[in-house]
Amino acid sequence: MHISAEKKVELLEKLDEFFRRTDKAVTVSGPEANVFRQLYRQFLEEKHYIDWNSWKFIAEGVQRNHDDLSPFDFKRKDVLDRLVVVKLNGGLGTTMGCNKPKSFIKIKGDLSFLDIARQQHEAFNKTHDSKVPLFLMNSFYTDQQTKSELGPHSDVRTFCQSRCPRIWADSLLPVEDTGTDQEWYPPGHGNIFQALGATGVLDELLNQGTVEVDVSDKNFDAVAFVPFG
Repeated sequence: MHISAEKKVELLEKLDEFFRRTDKAVTVSGPEANVFRQLYRQFLEEKHYIDWNSWKFIAEGVQRNHDDLSPFDFKRKDVLDRLVVVKLNGGLGTTMGCNKPKSFIKIKGDLSFLDIARQQHEAFNKTHDSKVPLFLMNSFYTDQQTKSELGPHSDVRTFCQSRCPRIWADSLLPVEDTGTDQEWYPPGHGNIFQALGATGVLDELLNQGTVEVDVSDKNFDAVAFVPFG
């Protein structure tokens, strides 16, 4: 897709107008708007395909086989004290006929992905006499339902990823005035770094001495994954 320089300027100006209008009706923070501006500029400027010939294998000299690593010493409380676990919880189970967060799907008896993930994390902390916190990165689709499911006294912490506007295929302008959340979308797993910063969670963790973040992706598809497992 070729977009002229003049058209790019016009689209970016209209995008700024969109966010000025939207900010009056919907809560869209400055950082969220900047996330989409960055993505939109990439869309306008960069190639829309992957040049597989540009990919290179990781040099063997920097690769490490898992079997060659020394076993982790769980008595190293200093390591566990610097660790936080984040699970990505932004997806709905729509492709599986579910209109709730994917993590609510029951996979073993009455236990859901979320139930098992919480139990595993509690067992990890109990086994190693640690207090590694568990965070969920929700999306605007899953945030309220997840908080209700966790309850007011849960030790699980949550933060919300950004929300970005969908765009029309013909005009390349943001979708507006549908009256539903369908004109917005969560921008994907890579948004975790921006979301940690924008929500203040990153500053909080750094002030507490946390320097290691263990992230499980795929919206609980990797539910069996635990730190150092």
